[in-house]
Amino acid sequence: MALTMMKSARTPWPPAKWSAIYDLYCEHAAWYSGDPAVLLAFYAQKAGFWAQQLEANERRVMVHIPVANDICRTSSRLLFSEHPKISLPSGNQTTQARLEALIEADGVYAKLSEAAETCAALGGVFLKINWDSKLANHPILSIAQADNAIPEWRFSVLQRVTFHKVVRDEGNVLWTLVERHEPGAIVNELYRGMSGDLGTPVELSMLVETQDEPPYVETGLDGLACVYVPNVRPNPRFRGLNIGQSDFTNLEGMMDSLDQVWSSWMRDIHLGLGRIMADQSFFQTDLAGKWQFDLQREAYLGLNSIAGAGSFKDQIVVNQFAIRAAEHELTVLNLMRQIFGLAGYAPQTFGMDVTGSAASGFAIRTMERKSILTAGAKADYWGPAIANILHIMLQIDKTQFGGLGTPERPVVQMQDSVNDDDVQVAQSVDLARRATAMSVEVAVRRLNPDMSDDMINAEVLRIQGEAGQNVPDAVQVGLP
Repeated sequence: MALTMMKSARTPWPPAKWSAIYDLYCEHAAWYSGDPAVLLAFYAQKAGFWAQQLEANERRVMVHIPVANDICRTSSRLLFSEHPKISLPSGNQTTQARLEALIEADGVYAKLSEAAETCAALGGVFLKINWDSKLANHPILSIAQADNAIPEWRFSVLQRVTFHKVVRDEGNVLWTLVERHEPGAIVNELYRGMSGDLGTPVELSMLVETQDEPPYVETGLDGLACVYVPNVRPNPRFRGLNIGQSDFTNLEGMMDSLDQVWSSWMRDIHLGLGRIMADQSFFQTDLAGKWQFDLQREAYLGLNSIAGAGSFKDQIVVNQFAIRAAEHELTVLNLMRQIFGLAGYAPQTFGMDVTGSAASGFAIRTMERKSILTAGAKADYWGPAIANILHIMLQIDKTQFGGLGTPERPVVQMQDSVNDDDVQVAQSVDLARRATAMSVEVAVRRLNPDMSDDMINAEVLRIQGEAGQNVPDAVQVGLP
């Protein structure tokens, strides 16, 4: 039996209880976009630097520093600059090989990095599995933005999600594709409405954009074909809900002030351009009869002044206004430090306050400890979510494409984006070995994290052989 949404002549969209959340999504999306026009449009009739009302043909110096976009990109790189290690607990080589092939074919790592960036901006992101044999012979990992989904939870467990996307905008008429995920099923519906009103359901075949969408799909799963990844929890503005909070939470005003200061600096530069004031006698006319002042001319002769020599009539006056560069720079840097710090990152992560020679891994960890802690907190959400979505991918691959192996939930180990210094690692291993607190095998694993078990075992035997530790025990020689 197909699952359908409630049909009514008027369906407020987004639903009323999500209205405030979607307003916040719009604000954070405006900052993430880095587009001054989008910021002006959002903050119209509001307070702040970007709330200015510009008259027709009016020009003002309004410059935006895309610090929000920089925060999101940095968050993603801290999480996925090194690919997570993914393995199967059973060690099934057939399934492992198929999983690695799916990851490679679908570009999963790149998609995870992309999803992590928008997750930091809006406070969360959805990963879902779709498939279409006409497009690819494997399941497709899709990214759904938080402001294109209405999730439903029970006891903090995701029960169902309604994804929505405007597939055609005709001005006064919006055509919205609704993809509803239920346990074991996906329902697709097309609605004809307008801004703020989902409208009424129509046949999917009415639009070329949706004519190939099946109205009902059985997934063969016990649960959903999607997962939600929160950025960090809890969300201080919506306590009790399961949505994550954006990296921009409570920083909107500070980012607005940063743009105001930067624009003031640029305005000083614009106003500080040198101006030359001179009498008409210093000018000459061109062929079109326009007055011109030749800056390259070395001498002006035949000046007559009725006001007498030495008056303004005989002078060229240069005006150069002060540019408050030092004051502006200090304010900008202080604001940026505060924004990065309150977002959960160390300024050094963004190239600020870094002096001296190249730092070791230990020094980097010390300077960027706050950023590493933030990335670690986010990784606690990403690890299980990646394991769940890859398990779903394996199941869909088995049921829809006849994939090899037995689907199982993989183990995902998120990696640290800061590599340890080789000298530091060697010293720590040496100290542990001297204190007999580390075996040869553990030492080899610590120094060679990318080696397989067989390679590690072979290396241990070689080390023990070179150290003369593989000599048989004389007491045991000759015993049966």
